Amino acid sequence: MEREYSLLIGALRTLNVFSENSEQIEFTYNYCAPGFSDLLKNYPVQEIAGKGNELDKALNLLR
Repeated sequence: MEREYSLLIGALRTLNVFSENSEQIEFTYNYCAPGFSDLLKNYPVQEIAGKGNELDKALNLLR
C-alpha cells in the first residue's frame, strides 16, 4: 500500500493545479449508469472492495 500511496502523492505534486486550486470538488456516483449492473454481475467488485468507508473500498479495488 505504501507504494500506491507514494505514486498517488507523486502524481498530485506533479499536477500543481490540485495544490493551487482552493475550490472544493464534489464527486458523485451514478449507480444507474448503463454498465454498472454489468460490472457488478461480471466482476466481484463488492467482494474485493470489502468493508469500510469509501476511501478504504477504493484503495482495496486499486490493489
